[in-house]
Amino acid sequence: MGYGAAFGGLAPLLAMLNSCAPGVAVVNIDNGYGAGHLAAQITAPR
Repeated sequence: MGYGAAFGGLAPLLAMLNSCAPGVAVVNIDNGYGAGHLAAQITAPR
């Protein structure tokens, strides 16, 4: 079921790891701590 070929999650993982755009962060769906830390870094005064 689904669309395309995910190969057990390998294709989405490689797509995330290959995103080289500056300012783009990739956080796993189960990584709430990492997402919160990233949000704190984004909103922190410089």
